[in-house]
Amino acid sequence: MELRMLVLSRRINQSITIGDEIKIFINQIKGKKVRIGINAPSETGILRGELFFKQIGFNSKNQKKSGDGTLVLSRKIEEGIAIEGGIFIELLKIKGSTVRIGIDAPADLRILRGELTIAA
Repeated sequence: MELRMLVLSRRINQSITIGDEIKIFINQIKGKKVRIGINAPSETGILRGELFFKQIGFNSKNQKKSGDGTLVLSRKIEEGIAIEGGIFIELLKIKGSTVRIGIDAPADLRILRGELTIAA
C-alpha cells in the first residue's frame, strides 16, 4: 500500500475530511496541547500514536466517545493518532492559533479541508 503525507494548517473549529466517513477537527489549542476531535463510524478503530506503536491493536469497543459520537484526544507536538485503514495523523507545529497537521494515508484516499467538503 502506497502512503503519502499531506500537511495542512488548521485553526480552531476548522476540519479535515478523510475519505467519506472520517472528519477531524481542531477543538482547542491551549499552550503546547491541541484537542483534536474525530468523527468516524463506531466500528472504526482509533488509537493514540504511542499505543499503536506498542502494537496494542485497534479495539473500537474501548473508545470513549461523546454523545454525538466524537472522540476527542489531546496531543502535543510530534504526537499522533492512528486510525484503522492505514491513516496516521501527527501534530507537527503549533503557532499561535494555527496548527500544522501531517496526515499519512493510502494514496487513493481523498483528503479535503473542511471548507472544500461542501463544494465536493
